[in-house]
Amino acid sequence: NGWYLSAVGLQANGTDAASGLAAAELEVGGSGLWMNTITLNTNVTYPVAYRAADVAGLIATGGPDTIRIDIENPIQNIIDAPSQGQVVTGAIMNFVGNSADALSGLQAVAYQVEGGAWQTPAMTGGGAWEFQIDSESLEDGLRTIMVRTRDMAGNEETWQVQVDVQNPDPAPVQVFAKIFTKPTATPLPSPTPFPSPAPVVEQEEEPVQEVSAPVMVNTPTPMPTAQPTPVIYEVEETKPVNVSVGLSVLPILGLLSATLLLYDPRPAKMNKFVKISHDAVPDIDGLKEMISFVGGSLIQNNSDKGEK
Repeated sequence: NGWYLSAVGLQANGTDAASGLAAAELEVGGSGLWMNTITLNTNVTYPVAYRAADVAGLIATGGPDTIRIDIENPIQNIIDAPSQGQVVTGAIMNFVGNSADALSGLQAVAYQVEGGAWQTPAMTGGGAWEFQIDSESLEDGLRTIMVRTRDMAGNEETWQVQVDVQNPDPAPVQVFAKIFTKPTATPLPSPTPFPSPAPVVEQEEEPVQEVSAPVMVNTPTPMPTAQPTPVIYEVEETKPVNVSVGLSVLPILGLLSATLLLYDPRPAKMNKFVKISHDAVPDIDGLKEMISFVGGSLIQNNSDKGEK
């Protein structure tokens, strides 16, 4: 970056092809003091001028060139951090500080944990910075944390601390299990005894004789075969026929006989006639016999016609 990190030695030189070089000199910071060589070893920016003269008396000048020297480390202040060898158990460690460089200027601030990669903390302005480390992210034992501040010239200021990490043992994994056991019954309190009552004299009774009841065996009885219900016919006594009534119906029977002889009945019509005659005089036995006789004669007379 154009900065020297140590003392700088300067020497003036020149050439002349005609009469030859007579002198070459340097002057630093406008002091008016010309010298062939000079050594710069302080933290400052130097303007350097130079000149050369030949034997003929001709002079050539150059410059000024700037020589910048920064051999001082930057300033690094630690405001808050664990102390050296501090035992840290399951805690968040805070690191707070600020850095500065008055000459070449501040270039970067970084921190490192146990030789790992450099990391950049949060910058809060004016060179202030801060970061945090969880001790549980580190293995137990002495662990080194380093902070580094670098200026533009490449000078570095470092700070480090060792902490003794002793993290608590992890909590055991809790396993919940249900154990099914038969609960023990809580004994009931013993009842308070009551006073014994006065004895009661009872009359003696004759002992009751216990008679064993016979064992009833239910043997299934076969069902009788169903018999048809008998039909009872009532027989009426034969009543004598009134002779006067029988004589009175003779003309009617004669008329019926004549009618049947003249009529050529068919069996269906004859049956209807017989039924009508029967319904008309149901209680006259003589009429019944006459109708049966007439019917039989008609059937016999009509047998030659192929009719029954």
